[in-house]
Amino acid sequence: MLTVTELAPQRAAQGMDARWVPVRAGILNVWRYYDEVFEFHRGRLLLRGPNGSGKSKVLELLLPYLLDASLKPSRLSTFGGGERTMHWNLMGDGAGGATRVGYVWLEFRHADGRWFTCGARLQATVHTKNVTAAYFTTDARVDAPDGIRLVGEGGQPLTKAQLIDELGPSGTVHESAESYRDVVRRTLYRELNEQRYDSLLTALRQLRTPQAVRTPRPGAAVRPAVQRPAAARRGRDP
Repeated sequence: MLTVTELAPQRAAQGMDARWVPVRAGILNVWRYYDEVFEFHRGRLLLRGPNGSGKSKVLELLLPYLLDASLKPSRLSTFGGGERTMHWNLMGDGAGGATRVGYVWLEFRHADGRWFTCGARLQATVHTKNVTAAYFTTDARVDAPDGIRLVGEGGQPLTKAQLIDELGPSGTVHESAESYRDVVRRTLYRELNEQRYDSLLTALRQLRTPQAVRTPRPGAAVRPAVQRPAAARRGRDP
């Protein structure tokens, strides 16, 4: 059984108040998750449970996928392999029927009171190995008063057309993964250009690897492109 542990309070790092902080995340009708909401404590989330309880699956479905918007299996899998595709997540385990629709989403809050939610509507069928993804961003909150809902009156995940209507003027269903990713980058990491943003996502994929802390390889870590003074460049690196 997967459990979520609330972390002990701690003093915020200097400058953290000016950043977007993750508050909640959700997985709706994907893999074995029917409708699961994870609550972060001051931007942190600790998942505990035995092997097979779904800890790695949460990472695969949420981070960095919702920052990256790539359905490549090697970018989804925490092990970097290609055996667990998004189609398998939808149709391979816990699925019923010929078609399955699910949602995954992340919610952030800024110190100035703004909210930002990014997510994806995922659809797959038994007739093809393809997955149709519709990415959305909004300043509304999921299942909050005056917010948005991702399921209809009957409890079924919204169609793409229904999602567009539900978002209304508060958000956008993007025409492509690239346009969605660009909005996420410019909102959450506005000081990073595309190259540095991609380096950040690469680092996140490396750090979430289950064996990363057991066999650390400092040389494999992605370092930010920081321009050093000329005198430092002429000397020997520490």
